[in-house]
Amino acid sequence: RWKKYRSNVSWVPDVSSLKPVAVGVAAGTNSGVSAGMNEVLFYKGYLKVPADGVYTFYFSAEQKAFLRIHEAAVIDADYGYQPGTEKSATLRLKAGIHPIKITMKGRSNGQPLNLKWQKEGGAKQDLSNQLYYK
Repeated sequence: RWKKYRSNVSWVPDVSSLKPVAVGVAAGTNSGVSAGMNEVLFYKGYLKVPADGVYTFYFSAEQKAFLRIHEAAVIDADYGYQPGTEKSATLRLKAGIHPIKITMKGRSNGQPLNLKWQKEGGAKQDLSNQLYYK
C-alpha cells in the first residue's frame, strides 16, 4: 500500500500525523506512482524472507528517503544524503514475513528508487518492483 502526502519540508517527515492526499496499492516502489517535489510517498507492506540469515540491503534514490523493517531504522538516506548514491545496511532476519516501510521525498524527474538485497553468500537481487508479499 502507498500513500501520498503534501509536505514542503526539506527532510523526510514522520507521516503519522499528516493526512494523505492519495492512496493506492502497487506491486512495488517503481510501479508508476509518482510525487512532486512538495510531496512525500509512503509505502507500507511486507517482505517475505525465504530463509534465516544475514541480509544486506542496498538503497539509492533521487531524493531523500528512509527504510524501516519492523520499527528498526535500516537505512537513513535523509540528512546529508547525496541523491543517487548507494547506502547499505546489514541485518539478521528470520525466515518469514517482515513489515517494511519506506518514506521518500517526491522525485523531481521520476527517477526510480533502487532497492536491492543480498543474502550472505548469495547474489544481489532487485526488490523495487517485488517488494511486498501478497
